[in-house]
Amino acid sequence: MIRVTEEGGGTVVPLYSMNGNSGGAVDHGVLLHFLEETISRLRAELPVEGLLVSLHGATQTTQVEDACGLLLQQLRAVAGEETVIAVSCDLHANVTALMQKSVNYICGYHTYPHEDFFETGCRAARLLLSALSGGPAPRSVRTTVPMIVPASSYTTLRGPFGALMRYGESLVEAGELLDFSVFQMQPWLDVADAGSAIVTVARDKLTAKRRAVDLAERLFHIRSTFRAELYSIDEVISRAERNHSGKPIILVDAADSSNAGACGDSPAVIARILARGSHVKAAISLNDAQAVDAIYRAREGEAISVMLGGARGGGFYQPVRVEARVRSFHDGHFVQEGPAGRGLHNNIGRTAVLSAGSMDILVCEGMSAPGDPQLYRHRAEGVPAGGGEGLHLLPGGLRAHGPGDLRDRHAGYRPHPSGSGTLQAAAALLLSVYGHQRILHPPARIDADGAARRQMRKRRSELCMKRDARRAGTGSR
Repeated sequence: MIRVTEEGGGTVVPLYSMNGNSGGAVDHGVLLHFLEETISRLRAELPVEGLLVSLHGATQTTQVEDACGLLLQQLRAVAGEETVIAVSCDLHANVTALMQKSVNYICGYHTYPHEDFFETGCRAARLLLSALSGGPAPRSVRTTVPMIVPASSYTTLRGPFGALMRYGESLVEAGELLDFSVFQMQPWLDVADAGSAIVTVARDKLTAKRRAVDLAERLFHIRSTFRAELYSIDEVISRAERNHSGKPIILVDAADSSNAGACGDSPAVIARILARGSHVKAAISLNDAQAVDAIYRAREGEAISVMLGGARGGGFYQPVRVEARVRSFHDGHFVQEGPAGRGLHNNIGRTAVLSAGSMDILVCEGMSAPGDPQLYRHRAEGVPAGGGEGLHLLPGGLRAHGPGDLRDRHAGYRPHPSGSGTLQAAAALLLSVYGHQRILHPPARIDADGAARRQMRKRRSELCMKRDARRAGTGSR
């Protein structure tokens, strides 16, 4: 955003910034603090021609379901209707009607795993500068798709969803659209305004509408592909025991992913390996500050008995007693290898590596970037991050690696239903287990979606009626 604005002759005035990892609802006082600080700084700079805002786009507080919509609404009220506001968001944002109404442009990531943070900011800034250039301002349209899909059931690297993104990019390359975004809402939100959304930007509103509906219908058409192929923990361990490929199997515990707001504290795989008496070589990471305290009272090479896991996950998991040897200690700092988040600095706090039978277990005070190979590799004496046969457990990170990265050095990926071996977990792939209460119009189930198809047909008919009215000279802009 800053580079594009300055290259375009603009003057950048920073306002306020806060960030945090995924988790539960944010304390409402945090939002109030952010609003107070941001708006007071904005008032001091008025008038301004434009506002650039970088958001995730799916924030809830303890009192407000649509925190991002409230923020953008208040920024609009202070900045005025003449100020152009452009926003960048995560592909998993919940882009609500209030968000769209309050700003001029919303741009979402085109990649999952997310690799285009910088590029998305550039897109938003270019649209803002275009609107300020003196010519006709680009027009933006939002339409919704009545469905919510598991975040681990698709990627932009390949498959139908990747093809959809390539199609949208072809419309931009051909000049028909100036920008487009496909938002697959972070699926664990229990909110009234929920679902997938398409946002398009074109030189005229009719083109933006037509292509928004086109992309929405294409997204809805591939809804049956949004299913994760799930395996039980024992199935994956059995496959790892039979693995002679020279590459390890990756077991993806997506349900315990800290990227999705879970704690990364499930000991379920450790428990099953111990219960089976398996000798499979396994590299496992676990978020457990209490266990770290206990381990740090020992010395390297010392044999200890320690309870692992279940300390932070809200009762989803039961701790497991492990007899282990302390292998090494680390400060927890590492730089992400990527491709997602390449170059970001992470701190998982005090970290210890335990050896328990055939398992190497990394125990830390706070999980971050669970799918990045540097979580393991930066510790020269710690858990290895590639090569050899056996099992690697990633608490999340199913889509963290592209074809040229760990995927080529591992025998396969096997997501399983949840860290507990049951369907209940903080970031479960099977969304029906949650029993959402706030969603007023439940999104379509992909196996019983007649109502959703009717909604899509209704939206297409409404667009046709508006187009016919415009041709007859009776439609409003």
